[in-house]
Amino acid sequence: MGDLSKNFSKHEYACKCGCGENHTDEVLRDLNRRIQALRDIYDMPMVIISGHRCRKHNKAVGGSTTSRHMVDAADLRFAPLPGQRAPLLTDVFRRAVELFPRVGIYRNSPTYGSMHVDLAPTSNLYWTRDYYGGKGFIYYRNPTVLLGSLDNSWKRLVMAR
Repeated sequence: MGDLSKNFSKHEYACKCGCGENHTDEVLRDLNRRIQALRDIYDMPMVIISGHRCRKHNKAVGGSTTSRHMVDAADLRFAPLPGQRAPLLTDVFRRAVELFPRVGIYRNSPTYGSMHVDLAPTSNLYWTRDYYGGKGFIYYRNPTVLLGSLDNSWKRLVMAR
C-alpha cells in the first residue's frame, strides 16, 4: 500500500539523485491519480523510472532546460509478475492519451519500450524517441497520426523490460 494510492508512494516520484526534491503535493496527487488509473487498467505492477528531477540532476541526465520532469512528469514501464504478459506499448499509449495531455513513447531496445506522461497545460503533444535506433524526437499533435506513422517493429514492443 502506497502513501499516495494503493500502488504508489511519494518516494517513487522523488528525484533519483537523492536530493529529496519532489513534485508539489497537488501535482503528485493529480499525476498519481492518472498513473494509478492506467496501472489499474492492466492490473500489473508499474515502475516510475523517472519522476521529479531537480535542476542539477536534470542537467546531469541530459534533460532539456524546459523538461517537464522538473514540474509534472514521469517516465513509466510495467514490471510483469511471473505468468503475466506485458502489454504492447502502442496499446498503453492509446489508453494514456485519454488520461494525459502529453504522452511520449520510447524504443529502448528491439523488444521493449517505455512511456513519458506529463500534465503540461498546453495543447496536446505526443512524440516518439528511438534510443535503440539512435533517432531523436519526432513530435505529433494527433495521437492517431503518431500511431499510423509507426512501423511494425514499434508495434511489437512491450512496455516492460
